Amino acid sequence: MNRRRLIHLFTGVIASAVLAATGCGAKKSPKGARRLKRTGNMGNLLVDEWVKDLKNGSPQKQANAAKELGNMGSNASSALPALESLTSHADETVKTAVNQAIVAIKKKK
Repeated sequence: MNRRRLIHLFTGVIASAVLAATGCGAKKSPKGARRLKRTGNMGNLLVDEWVKDLKNGSPQKQANAAKELGNMGSNASSALPALESLTSHADETVKTAVNQAIVAIKKKK
């Protein structure tokens, strides 16, 4: 190979590596996207995603979802039935997070 071809090949490899490392052109995952702006329809989508975690997630995911819903305040009022169903959860961390979220959502109504 001549020198020009090697430089061209090397530049292409470097450019590909940079694009891959920065995720340029990659679509965001739903979990990454749900932490965006929390208003309007996007807020409803966020609540729906957190409720899914409450219903089907591990105890760690359930506790995290409850905390996030509590942070949303009255915007997460549609999640109250799902939260209330977990008030007697076996995991103390989940139970505490759920109770705190319920108080926060009702307080900010």
